[in-house]
Amino acid sequence: RGGAWDQDATLFRPEEIPPGMIAIPAGPFGYQGDPGNPYAYYLQAVLAARAGRFELAKSLMNRTRGRLDEVPGSMLLQGVIELAAGNYSVASEHFERLLQRQPANARAKLLLARSLYLGGEYRYLARRLAGEIARPDASPYLLTVAARAYEAQGRRDLAGPLLDRAAAPRSA
Repeated sequence: RGGAWDQDATLFRPEEIPPGMIAIPAGPFGYQGDPGNPYAYYLQAVLAARAGRFELAKSLMNRTRGRLDEVPGSMLLQGVIELAAGNYSVASEHFERLLQRQPANARAKLLLARSLYLGGEYRYLARRLAGEIARPDASPYLLTVAARAYEAQGRRDLAGPLLDRAAAPRSA
């Protein structure tokens, strides 16, 4: 695990961070005295997003000037920020880019499903995530989102079995 730098980031729960105050952890990925350090802005953006301050998080990510656009964590964060802002298509693009680099990223798959559903991309959701949906160990959340997408298309015949699977007890 990390050292003091990642402990600094957990001193406060998001709801305890006073408005306007975002801490910058010190250490190898934090602020090093360089005010243009993109990682300092990125870490501040993570904290802002965790505190529900998505506009601030987006502003902080903009200060990285694209220098972290190919970093997987940055792709995920930018997708989450856009999802929270209701920009579902843009969020989907971030999650798709991340999944091109990390095809097994389960969290990115779930967030992609959510952004596609909220963006009304029901058919694409079903096609894009068909392989995941067909897996016997598919996430109940993914199954539920896919089922709701089928329902939105008037396909209750396809939604029902997915909802049954989502509600089925899981073996440990």
